[in-house]
Amino acid sequence: MKLRLRKIVVKHLGAVGPLECCCPSLRKYKPAAVSVLQCSDRHKSKMFVEQGSCSCPKSLEEKCDFSQFVHLMLNNKPHSFLDDVMVDAFRERITGEAEDLVANFFPKKLLELDHFLKDPILNIQELKDIHCEINLKVPDPILLTNSHDGLDAPNAKRRKMESEAEDDSCQVAGTKVFVIPGGMMKSNNKLVDLIEKVKPEIRTLIEKCNTVKMWVQLLIPRIEDGNNFGVSIQEETVAELRTVEGEAASYLDQISRYYITRAKLVSKIAKYPHVEDYRRTVTEIDEKEYISLKIIVSELRNQYVTLHDMILKNIEKIKRPRSSNTDALY
Repeated sequence: MKLRLRKIVVKHLGAVGPLECCCPSLRKYKPAAVSVLQCSDRHKSKMFVEQGSCSCPKSLEEKCDFSQFVHLMLNNKPHSFLDDVMVDAFRERITGEAEDLVANFFPKKLLELDHFLKDPILNIQELKDIHCEINLKVPDPILLTNSHDGLDAPNAKRRKMESEAEDDSCQVAGTKVFVIPGGMMKSNNKLVDLIEKVKPEIRTLIEKCNTVKMWVQLLIPRIEDGNNFGVSIQEETVAELRTVEGEAASYLDQISRYYITRAKLVSKIAKYPHVEDYRRTVTEIDEKEYISLKIIVSELRNQYVTLHDMILKNIEKIKRPRSSNTDALY
């Protein structure tokens, strides 16, 4: 029996294009003329599939949801159409997210970071307040002897430790620390708490920059001769977003290097507890990291301000890099 014209409402479908009959017996029966029509209102994203006459004996429901339609297309159609549908849906999602980020999230986040810069934890006047006590005391010196029985022995020149040295003995000021009081040498808790507050902000900037960068890249038109001024603005925006993303990632590397450097210095203190310079170096590293964290928060705020200002000033060229009235150029 022939099917009459039917309209199948398919929700959440984001592409338009011609279709062939999606009935299972496509090769045996006359294919139907199927067209996909999209509503003009983008916020009411509904798709209408209008099916023409088909001599297929199997009927099709008047209404079907998105999952049923996808099932039919997967079983009876090439995957190219569904790929286009998914790509267009991804583009729409990225566009919505990026526009909301530029218009709402960036201004909100820069105000939050500006308020964070005024927090007392980032405005310590005396840097000695962030110092952390290194609980590694200089142990008592041990007694060593330089005496040996003969000169012909291969290890005659070595200094041998004697438990009971009386006459020919000397004192060595220092020894290795084999046991740490408390079982573990802890980090600087003040800096650790500050780092745990800064790291989520760095990660957020990286993720949001990646979303906006993808949005601008998807807006870049195909390569053509002439009228590429708007395209150059898009490329400059992408380059700026990529630079900000890379700088934010370097902040995470800087935090990791701080922990590694401090751990090596503490290990040196445990190995040479009598050397005061190692202890002073640890305090210098802590002070330097505190100042660096404050600079990082300031840079995060400035990057939000720069990106928001740059994109809003060039939003027309970013969205429409090539004007349609090219005749006015001649």
